Amino acid sequence: MHSLTVEEARRGYPVRLRAVATYYDPYVDSRHIALLVHDASGSVFVALSSPPRGPIVPGRLLEVNGTSGLGDFAPIVNGSSVRVVGKSRFPAAAPRVSLTDLLRGKHDGAWIEVEGVVRSVREIGRHVNLGIMLSDGFIYATTLREDGANYSRLVDAMITLHGNAVPVVNGKQQMTGVRIVFPDLKQVKIEEPATANPFQLPALPIDRLLSYTPKIVFQRLVRVRGTVSLQWPGRSVCIQETAAVNGLCVQTSETAHFANGELVDIVGFPAIGGMTPTLTDARMRSAGSGQTVVATPVTAEQAMQGDYDARLVQIEGRVIGKSRVAKDPTMVLAAGKFLFRVVLPDRRWASAVPDWEEGSTLRVTGICSVQIETIGDIQEVLSVPSSFRILLRSPEDVAVLQRPSWWTPNHLFPLLVGALAITLCVLGWVAVLRHRIAEQTAVIQNQNVVFRNLSFKDGLTGIPNRRQFDETLDAEFKRSARSLSPVSLLLLDIDHFKDLNDEYGHQHGDECLKRVAEALTSVPLRDRDLVARYGGEEFAVILPDCDEIGAPMVAERMRVAVFDLAIAHRGSGSHGRLSISVGCATMVPDHRDTSNSLVAMADRALYQAKLLGRNRTSAAAEEYQGSRTVSVVSPV
Repeated sequence: MHSLTVEEARRGYPVRLRAVATYYDPYVDSRHIALLVHDASGSVFVALSSPPRGPIVPGRLLEVNGTSGLGDFAPIVNGSSVRVVGKSRFPAAAPRVSLTDLLRGKHDGAWIEVEGVVRSVREIGRHVNLGIMLSDGFIYATTLREDGANYSRLVDAMITLHGNAVPVVNGKQQMTGVRIVFPDLKQVKIEEPATANPFQLPALPIDRLLSYTPKIVFQRLVRVRGTVSLQWPGRSVCIQETAAVNGLCVQTSETAHFANGELVDIVGFPAIGGMTPTLTDARMRSAGSGQTVVATPVTAEQAMQGDYDARLVQIEGRVIGKSRVAKDPTMVLAAGKFLFRVVLPDRRWASAVPDWEEGSTLRVTGICSVQIETIGDIQEVLSVPSSFRILLRSPEDVAVLQRPSWWTPNHLFPLLVGALAITLCVLGWVAVLRHRIAEQTAVIQNQNVVFRNLSFKDGLTGIPNRRQFDETLDAEFKRSARSLSPVSLLLLDIDHFKDLNDEYGHQHGDECLKRVAEALTSVPLRDRDLVARYGGEEFAVILPDCDEIGAPMVAERMRVAVFDLAIAHRGSGSHGRLSISVGCATMVPDHRDTSNSLVAMADRALYQAKLLGRNRTSAAAEEYQGSRTVSVVSPV
């Protein structure tokens, strides 16, 4: 099967295989049931359109009948019947491979072995995902959840794992990543068990994280201890060492509250976090009372040097802007030649922001978070600070030192209105003389608007086309960067549209495109929102001033509107359902971002939605310190 070319696989050659099942999953893909089988020559993916008559247990010998076909990446078998013919065993030979080997694509579907440290365990519906750090990178391994199985014991364990390599691809059958699927926990061999109680590990000084260690292959769990200097429950926590000035900020989903000044132990896996290392998959525990961290007074120039990253500082600046539509209430302050953001962790405190008028001089106390950029050439590469922000614990961290002058725009407005009224009286007679010219100009402008609208409409669906989408997205992105407000983008792709075109013809496909466009535009939107045809079977929706909470809600309404369509298939008299996969992305751009960054985020989220079975929404949003979070909304 794997020796067939793309053209040969599409011819539908009859196939009969006698092979052992290595993975069986009726839930992973809405298009078909997934089955991977193996014989002495290798492994291949079998797509079953309907459940087999009897249960399939991995490790059993099967007889598979079907035809050759082209899968998302390589040739597959479109199975018509599967029959259990006897007992067997899993393949004895499993070549050990690295992530680099897997990303070459030659191990598509193969039964392989990897070695690494389990970083995370997440149960999602009927599946369990293991996050495994190999010697050369990170990979996910997926299995069906076994009742009563204890997967959490694998965290921090060094394991060898047997399973099938499955490529992650885009809509053009190009590999964008890889993951492993394995049938059960019997394919997991623990080489070195996890630390029994990681909170009893020796405390590692913060300045030793990610320092040089000879002959190290895998980073294991470490413990650090320090005094809490900031906590955003369920999101982030920052600590400083009691006997030193080193600080550390980690991302964590734990919601237990720790008071400022409380001594805590944190265990996690060391990782690159920016100017200062961080810990991933972190867990926390109280270690008793500690001394309250005292903020260090700094200037903006000192903060930009990077030495105060992750430390509690006190800094002064003048308010030049603020945003109440961002995920977290944000102000922009100026100090000398530097601009920096001040961020509050919760919308509940947004009502405090208007008290800090533009032009006010403030003293703020919070965690200095330094963003970096990489500079240099092939001979020397350095990470240097590019900007910084101050993360506040509460509104009490802000002190107003000086109110703005009386001569503010609000006070000048009445004076300007009076001056404007006098000016209008003087210019009134000019308006009469120019009336005729204005009428002729209006006619010309209306014609230009008509021509412009025609050039910005898609000829098939009647909605805005790619040209208007590009111009609108660029304008909204720049506006969001100026106002520090969020902008969201939805990329929507009709599932299996090529198959529909092949079976019913392009005219029927065009009719489906028009019906989908009508369904998308029927969803209530705001005046500034834009629904456009992005190209082919793809549509795009621009949502200005819409955060990562509202955008997926709009996406789900559109997905349901399309799924509720009943479209008659010509020549058959039957009705079918269309479905769409939606990639949703949200960011609050700054001067370094471009609209292409948002498109790339939405594109990656769209591929994630397809990977997880299509007919669903996958959402990505920008978080502080440059990280990305992804969530998936499954269909009802």
